[in-house]
Amino acid sequence: MKKRYALLSVFDKESIVALGRGLERLGYSIISTGGTARALQEAGVSCEDIESFTGQKELFAGRVKTLHPRVHAGILARRNKPEDVQEIEKEDLIPIDLVAVNLYPFQEKIDQGVGLEEALENIDIGGPTLIRAAAKNFPHVLVLVDPQDYEKVLTALEEGEVSREFRCKLASKAFHHTAAYENNIQEFFRRVEDKLAAYEDILEEPERSVDEMVDSLQKSSTSEDGFPARISLEATKLMDLRYGENPHQEAALYSRGSKEPGTIVGSELISGKPLSYNNLLDAEAALNIVLDFNFPTCSVIKHNNPSGVGSAQDLLSAMEKALYSDLQSAYGSIIACNGTVEEEHARFIVGNIPFVEVIIAPSFKKEALTILTGRWQNLRLLRTGPLPEKLKAEWELRSLRGGFLLQDGDQIATDVAAFKVVTDRQPEDDELADLVFTWQVAKHVKSNAIVLGSKKGTVGIGAGQMSRVDAARMAVMKAGRRAQGAVMASDAMIPFPDALEVCHEAGVRAVIQPGGSKGDDRVIEMANRANLAMVFTSVRHFRH
Repeated sequence: MKKRYALLSVFDKESIVALGRGLERLGYSIISTGGTARALQEAGVSCEDIESFTGQKELFAGRVKTLHPRVHAGILARRNKPEDVQEIEKEDLIPIDLVAVNLYPFQEKIDQGVGLEEALENIDIGGPTLIRAAAKNFPHVLVLVDPQDYEKVLTALEEGEVSREFRCKLASKAFHHTAAYENNIQEFFRRVEDKLAAYEDILEEPERSVDEMVDSLQKSSTSEDGFPARISLEATKLMDLRYGENPHQEAALYSRGSKEPGTIVGSELISGKPLSYNNLLDAEAALNIVLDFNFPTCSVIKHNNPSGVGSAQDLLSAMEKALYSDLQSAYGSIIACNGTVEEEHARFIVGNIPFVEVIIAPSFKKEALTILTGRWQNLRLLRTGPLPEKLKAEWELRSLRGGFLLQDGDQIATDVAAFKVVTDRQPEDDELADLVFTWQVAKHVKSNAIVLGSKKGTVGIGAGQMSRVDAARMAVMKAGRRAQGAVMASDAMIPFPDALEVCHEAGVRAVIQPGGSKGDDRVIEMANRANLAMVFTSVRHFRH
């Protein structure tokens, strides 16, 4: 029987010994590199070192070892082409029939905050070249990048020749592996390419954390270059979901990279049923609200809109404000907190809401877990871990048929000094604090949005209406008597006095809105007649 050769060179050595033993049992001669060769030899698996195979010692401390014509000719030779077979014999080459390779952990190193020098050393060159060569020649060469496939391939080899379909599947996975790897690398370079001087500073301090050095270079909406001409998207499936927005739709959850703490994707489900598609969307919306506040805050979400948001000096008071904003809508809701959920919080929730879908928090005390899971066995509890002090500026992506939209994240404007009072009456200090609060909440409400608030708690929210006056009517209806003395936030300009009149008649005493409408003069005139204080932010917060 013709002798077969396998090249094994892996960073992740999971199951590599089992693969080596299986191949040896099947009659393969094994060629290997560095640490992989040592692992195999220590386990009693015979293998030939790459230096012996090529006749060339490794160069530059291992930077160059498999980049050799003897290796790549053995992989790329087409066994069904007579001219290739003749050249193999003429050049005394050895065909390589199986390649098992995985790559240096570049992204993992970046996530650990390594310096530039170590980051660059973890950019694998030989590995991707081996993988691509083997995948290109998949009809003749088996390529393995995933340890989960080792046993499947051994089983197929023991049963006879591996099918062309399986070979193609392995090749597809291989090219996906290298594409994902290089996407992480290009994203790393994208973060520093726009400011060469700063990049040179990084080169002068190779031990300093890359993230620390390049965070200030992150492209923003003010970048002269704008958005990149090409974008590569890479994500890994974390799980299949039971279904999508509706039971007849299939869905899955993907991660763009490492599971970052303080995010929904990076959070841990510590109790309850698996999360659904709608649960995840609402959980993201709920968490994003509380991340916008620097003091204890709670948000209650239904159908991707807040039914209530509250902030206070303590989390229990914030929770009371959020739930009592619209207690009826809190049934079956998603609740997020930016602080630890303790026993008193759990007792308040179970004592006031018949049913809750999900609760999200950085952590849960043991007593709180006992109370919550004792009340609702299927309640999903998401532990995010520590929340970030400052949110990273991230692009937002929305799919279209045949493409997608990309935009900068909506950063809330809360600098009071930048606001402009346009009415005769200045807002009082307590009014101004509530105006800022409701303005922050309005950012998270679907347009058209009107938010009524008092004492840093929402009392009525009108969301997603086709006309702003209808949104105002809905907010007033939800607030009832609590609208008396409240303030009002509008996510976009108020073009006509009608929405303002509706809120004024209900008792609203101050307003915050972007301004900039052709009807500003009429709206300001109406506010002055009613002795309302009105603030223009010059920033709009549409949310579609």
